[in-house]
Amino acid sequence: MAGYVPIVRVGHLLGLVAAEFDEASPADFHAIVRTSFLKSVVPAILISLVIAFVLASMFVRPKDVFREIEETAESQRARTPDEEKADPWHQLTPREIEIAELLGQGTWSHKDLAQALSVGEETIKTHLKNIKVKTGWSKHDLAMQALARRTAFAPATT
Repeated sequence: MAGYVPIVRVGHLLGLVAAEFDEASPADFHAIVRTSFLKSVVPAILISLVIAFVLASMFVRPKDVFREIEETAESQRARTPDEEKADPWHQLTPREIEIAELLGQGTWSHKDLAQALSVGEETIKTHLKNIKVKTGWSKHDLAMQALARRTAFAPATT
């Protein structure tokens, strides 16, 4: 006697599994196919998960992931109005913010900054000196602040 079990996925027949057997009903044959499928596929899936976990743990430390999540959450938490006023960024004039944004985009020389803003190099030096007095930020720190703000407040892309 022979038995056939259809392999159906989303309503479409993908194939048939056939076997010859003696004194077994089609229901028994169906159970045999189901058992052999589970015994072959489930271990493969589990082994794949274990390998993925081992590989991931080789390249990423869980503590690093949690630290990154915590730092991101802290940097993006809502601030009180008092905290917002205390932020050194809000002490900058609009022109100083323009300089910061240009620095964040990679414009580093006083000459290039002056040309971009149509002012003299001495004016740029004065602005940078005033920024240093107000915030304590160096030119590099100012660029990093501008870059971080641009990244934090950029619209999300999907």
